[in-house]
Parts: sequence; structure tokens; C-alpha cells
Amino acid sequence: MSKVEKRAVVIAWGLLSALGSTGLAQADPFSRAPGDYGTAVNGVLEKTGSDLRFNAKQCGDTPSSDPPSAWCLFSSIHVEVLVIGRDRQPSDVRIARIVLAADILKGHPAVQPHVIVTDAFTALTATMIVFDPDLPADRRSAMVSRLVAEVHRSGHGEDSGCAADYVIDLRQQASTLLVMKVIPKKVE
Repeated sequence: MSKVEKRAVVIAWGLLSALGSTGLAQADPFSRAPGDYGTAVNGVLEKTGSDLRFNAKQCGDTPSSDPPSAWCLFSSIHVEVLVIGRDRQPSDVRIARIVLAADILKGHPAVQPHVIVTDAFTALTATMIVFDPDLPADRRSAMVSRLVAEVHRSGHGEDSGCAADYVIDLRQQASTLLVMKVIPKKVE
């Protein structure tokens, strides 16, 4: 296991251990407005003692899409999060996709890449705790460890939780971008 993998696993275990059973379970954890992401995830990060926080940068609507969608962009020092969903009326509020992205090499000359990767996986773990609350902590930790290893080995990782599917890609083009997608499963 590389230094980056070990560090991400330690952070994930720390988050999971600090929270234990979160008590965040609800019928559909994605039944919230896109703008609620920051508050929910920051609450988890705060409870675990993490300094990582997400601030809302911008929110907007895409009325021309069918159905109309709302989106919000959140940022921390190294990680950006785009939350896409519906935010029209209380009965229609739902997050449809969460995309976390971290540019590992560009724009951070004084920061070691493993710090950015650790922040990204910490954000993913906190997101999983909020949006996949029925996923047992040991399974969540094993999933994060597997995803870290797969991305480190092949540049791609996928796994499935109780409420969401997770897809992670390391895109190496003009820069090295770590992109993590959280896609809710269909609600029956």
C-alpha cells in the first residue's frame, strides 16, 4: 500500500470511528435540495474533528432541461463539489448526482499531492456517511480502501453502496484531475 493509500485509509477510518452509527438514515437520503449538501457534509466533518469545510460558491437553475434542474457548486481549499438535482417544490426536491473533483497537481505548488488526495477521499467518506447512511461502517471503510487502491493501480474504481453507486476516475491530461461521482440508486 502506497503512502497516499495509507493516508486516505487512516482518514476514512478516523471519520468512521468518530461517528460510529450516524443516525442520519432516512427513507431517501437524496431527498434534499442541492444547496443542502454543504451543511450536511460540513456537519459530519465537524463532528469528526476535520478542518475540511465546504462553502457554497454558486447555485443556479437549468430551466431548459427536462425536468428542470438546480445545481450548486461548493468548494474547499483543494476539492470542488458540484451537486445537481431538483429544487422546485418540497415534494420534488432531490439530488440526482454529486461530483467531487480535485486537481492534484495544478495550482497547488506548495502542497504535496497526497494532501489533496486525502482531502478528496475525506470529502467522499463524509458524503457517503450523509448520503449512504445505511451502509455499515466497516463495509464503507473497506469500500473506500478498495477505491483508493483501484484508482492508484489503474486510474479507475467503482463500487456500490446501499443508496448510491460510486465511480472514481483519475484523469491525466493537461493536469491530473481526481473525479468522484456519487450516483443515487433508483428509489422504488
